[in-house]
Amino acid sequence: MVPTQPTEENIDVAGRESMQIVSNLMMDLLVHAFSCDLTRVASYMLVGGVGRTVYDHLGNLEEHHNMSHDPVGSATPLNACIVWNIQQFAYLLEKMKATADGSGNILDNSVVLLGSDCSEGWTHSINNMPVIVAGGGGGAIRRPGGHLRSTNRRSISDVLLTCARTVDPSITEIGRAEMRSTTPVTEIMV
Repeated sequence: MVPTQPTEENIDVAGRESMQIVSNLMMDLLVHAFSCDLTRVASYMLVGGVGRTVYDHLGNLEEHHNMSHDPVGSATPLNACIVWNIQQFAYLLEKMKATADGSGNILDNSVVLLGSDCSEGWTHSINNMPVIVAGGGGGAIRRPGGHLRSTNRRSISDVLLTCARTVDPSITEIGRAEMRSTTPVTEIMV
């Protein structure tokens, strides 16, 4: 079925974007595109790189990026931003799960990766980066979910390779130079 025509015009209110409305609409569009088979791959960045976004709807007046460099003084508002972002991801997953696809739902037949550009803002470290891999990958990802803290020294490319292999199991490597991976995260694969 063709979805209804959007009515949101994305007009800033007092110079501020309606982040919640825009976030929900963009994720709704992603789910519609998948359900209509308009695409099988999407990349969505909730806020721009380097985190210059001001989450004023959460009562913040400081840019996210600046707060991430102040782990003590900005811990509470920074945490509120992180929680809000995870809630948006949960909204996407819930919409995917609620949308039928074949004998299951879109989430069963997809792999969805949530990540960040660093593990902690104040050091820009890429060690121990938290990522979430959701969905069943069409049967290629072990379910139900759980927490895995790898005992191996892994890179984000290992996770990307794992996700790519849900689409094409013959893919043996991804990335280049120091970010090249030939080792998928087999602990989450079927």
